[in-house]
Amino acid sequence: MLPLVAAIALAGCSGLPDQRLANEALKRGDTATAQRNYQALSDLGYTEAQVGLADIWMTNPDADQLKKAEAAYRAAAKTSPRAQGRLGRLLATKPDATEAELLEAQTLLEQSLGNAGYYAELAAIYQKRGQTEQLAELVTQLQGAYRSGAASAKKVDGVARVLADPTVGTPDPETAKSLLENIAPGYPAAWVSLAQLLYDFPDQGDTAQLQEYLDNGRAADLPRAELLLGRMYYDGKWITPDAKKAEAHFQRAVDKEVAADYYLGQIYRRGYLGEVYPQKALDHLLKAARNGQNSADFAIAQLFSQGKGTKPNLLNAYVFGQLAKVQDTPQGNELASQLDEQLPPEQRAEAERLLEKERALRANLLLQAQLEQEHGEEAL
Repeated sequence: MLPLVAAIALAGCSGLPDQRLANEALKRGDTATAQRNYQALSDLGYTEAQVGLADIWMTNPDADQLKKAEAAYRAAAKTSPRAQGRLGRLLATKPDATEAELLEAQTLLEQSLGNAGYYAELAAIYQKRGQTEQLAELVTQLQGAYRSGAASAKKVDGVARVLADPTVGTPDPETAKSLLENIAPGYPAAWVSLAQLLYDFPDQGDTAQLQEYLDNGRAADLPRAELLLGRMYYDGKWITPDAKKAEAHFQRAVDKEVAADYYLGQIYRRGYLGEVYPQKALDHLLKAARNGQNSADFAIAQLFSQGKGTKPNLLNAYVFGQLAKVQDTPQGNELASQLDEQLPPEQRAEAERLLEKERALRANLLLQAQLEQEHGEEAL
């Protein structure tokens, strides 16, 4: 027989909520066990469990789940710097964030800057709000931290990519280029960021310079360089379009750059190689969608609804049409609405079951990716 103390210990392990068990469950993709333990610990007032629970809710695109996550982060932020940073990032990335929410995000991220180094997130807020002086001060602070070894080249690259992002406020490609040129010799990924910058802002260089940056990136065996070169052949920007060459470069970036699967899927779906390859298109688009490429869901919905090279499947088209609504684009919303009307009533229950199953799968994958990213950032 087991000693009484050991028996009690075993009973405690199996019946009581446990933060360690919750963390381990997340690592192996068991979201249900993690959520159950986090919820119980959160009810007992454990702050870090509130953060873990909110992290799980954040993986669900449902508006109610996101509201619950925000409330949990907000409650934990009173005593947890980690929760402050999480809440700041949530507010900063809200598609419909109000001016007050952006200001709150700014305050939270500024408070967390020393501990977590949220330079890129803060840069995005300053750029969105047109706070050029604060942005300049942040860049100066980052440069000083980089010189002293307190901030990594990856942090500098992240800020430069925000500054050069045409979708975030008014971009500043000149400052971005200066930051990248300073770190490029010792941080090869910056060569690809420089190439991307020239790709988006042709006035910042010429074809020869773009090619040099790409060559440097490819020499360092960087998949992002292959991805960008594939895009150049895919879009026909800077060079003559060539689907076969685009395919070859995207294939070299597969399993390392999510967008590579998306573009391969589009090549096969649209018949750019002379004919449509529906199964290959689905394989790559589904892989891209499950790894966070939201635009892939719209492409899959089109594949199943249009039936190019394959038989139309309204059930699957409906599922991916609903998933594509996360992007909130006019085309995506219109397609989802059309598919909703076309779906036979007898298939509705099965469609909703498949939709929830796919969402649960993606939530697990997203949590795994977040854990890996956090562990990587802790090492910087």
